[in-house]
Amino acid sequence: MKCPLCGSKDQSEFPAEIAIHYRELANIDKPHVLVFPRLRICSSCRAAIFSVPDAELRLLMNNSASAATSPRIQDDSNGSAAT
Repeated sequence: MKCPLCGSKDQSEFPAEIAIHYRELANIDKPHVLVFPRLRICSSCRAAIFSVPDAELRLLMNNSASAATSPRIQDDSNGSAAT
């Protein structure tokens, strides 16, 4: 699979544990959401790509008090976000 950012095939996959926190100080009391994705890292451009599972994505979207006002991060067509 080619990197969606730079097109390189030089990538490695790793198991990961990621805690996603809600934005803004007003959401400080909301617990973070843990996801355990397979993280794909491109050694050429250093992009890290992963997908958020459906259950955790619904939890994040439903509990986000600022979802309507926060800018959304664009992701690629297969549901993976680049960081």
